[in-house]
Amino acid sequence: MSFQNHLRPPSWPGECVCSSRKLESRLGAALRALDAIDRHRNGVAEAGAGVGDRIRVLEKDTELISTVQLVRPEDVDIHRQKFSILSPLGAALIGAKRGDVIQVDLPDRNIEIFVLETLQK
Repeated sequence: MSFQNHLRPPSWPGECVCSSRKLESRLGAALRALDAIDRHRNGVAEAGAGVGDRIRVLEKDTELISTVQLVRPEDVDIHRQKFSILSPLGAALIGAKRGDVIQVDLPDRNIEIFVLETLQK
């Protein structure tokens, strides 16, 4: 499954935020991402997926299975399935555990993914 056409890191400058719901969602994602980085740096055990972890997921609509990795924004490599924790997918997967069903709001559609496995680093 390739999320590369649907997910991208937010481009805060110059991007129009059309609703307060979108802004609230982005700010919440940014805060969760910063918290995850802080916990990772301090060696606190994560309850679920965090920075550097790989997650096997199943996209409900397409039934495609993919393994994605959560990374900091400067380490993004979409071709290698490395997604920023600030992207919609990355933010949604922070704290994910096996068996979780997660809704991801993408710019052009919403997807539902099932977490098959979290491979912590």
